[in-house]
Amino acid sequence: MTEWQPMDTAPKDGTAIDLWYAANAPDGGSIENGERITDCRYVMNGRRNDGNWKDSYGDIIYAEYVTHWMPRPFAPKESTA
Repeated sequence: MTEWQPMDTAPKDGTAIDLWYAANAPDGGSIENGERITDCRYVMNGRRNDGNWKDSYGDIIYAEYVTHWMPRPFAPKESTA
């Protein structure tokens, strides 16, 4: 499995990835107590030259709390047994 990577290397082409989000942590936002948000995409904001991270429901994920990303894992292979 791929390791977590820094956000400055995250794809911004609409590829679905998993993000590590530290804002909801009980201690106020440490990396150790953050949470994984799956199936996120970077979506451009119309005519402006920027965008937002969004989850699979289309909700905005505040970038200042996102610390790392990783590719989505592959789907399980069908068992032949």
